[in-house]
Amino acid sequence: MKKLSGCLILFLIFACSHAATAHDLWINCTDHYVQQTEAGFHDSKVYLGWGHRFPVDDFIPAELLTVFELIDPQGGITPLEAIIGGYTAAELEFEMPGSHIVSVIGNSGYYTMYMENGEMHHSPESMENKENVIISAYFEEYAKCLVFVGDERDNAFAEPLNHDLEIVPITDPRDLKVGDMFEFQVLFEGRPASFTPVTSTYSGFSSGMDMAYSTGVGMDGYGAIRILHWGPQMLNAKIERPPEDDHIGKCQYERYSATLTFEVR
Repeated sequence: MKKLSGCLILFLIFACSHAATAHDLWINCTDHYVQQTEAGFHDSKVYLGWGHRFPVDDFIPAELLTVFELIDPQGGITPLEAIIGGYTAAELEFEMPGSHIVSVIGNSGYYTMYMENGEMHHSPESMENKENVIISAYFEEYAKCLVFVGDERDNAFAEPLNHDLEIVPITDPRDLKVGDMFEFQVLFEGRPASFTPVTSTYSGFSSGMDMAYSTGVGMDGYGAIRILHWGPQMLNAKIERPPEDDHIGKCQYERYSATLTFEVR
């Protein structure tokens, strides 16, 4: 029994440590298709999801964001002011029709879990000068959300934002129906992210961590998912690799996460 308990403890330590460093960041939107009237444009709202369970899971404080902005079809950038309290959120106001992108970048940094004096410690630092390290990672998180205003068509939704890891749409979500394939390209540091795994889900598929679809991209970074249901969709691309350059000796691995959200009507 003691051996079994020890194994169980080790398993729980591993599971908790993996979950702690595996939070994903995504953007939920109250209205992905904003109406245009003679009086002007309607507005919309976004609130940030963080964790594992789409569409809502954990809170991410606004101070953990380095970028929170709205990009219009002409490339104009409007910084978004986070509404403080509960989920980090912002109101979207529009000045022109067409494809808009909400862009969010979370703080990058280290996360290290280690044992000291018989107790487990969590540190937002590298594993340097620490003994009995359980897990240590360097992480970066990126998120994009597509919002379409009025009936005007453009290709601004397909413009890369130069995130270090990014899912770039190829198919226009406005044309998608259930059963269609949604094509995209994954870029890492501006180049095709060869063979990167990509998962997707839709609102209502699961109240847990299950994803509805799993695929990968080719050497050229291109891939596709099948649309299984109408409603809000989320794609998630992840890269985990051994530490490179300045991160060598500071962590056990590097982890990059990027999400893309849009709605299929």
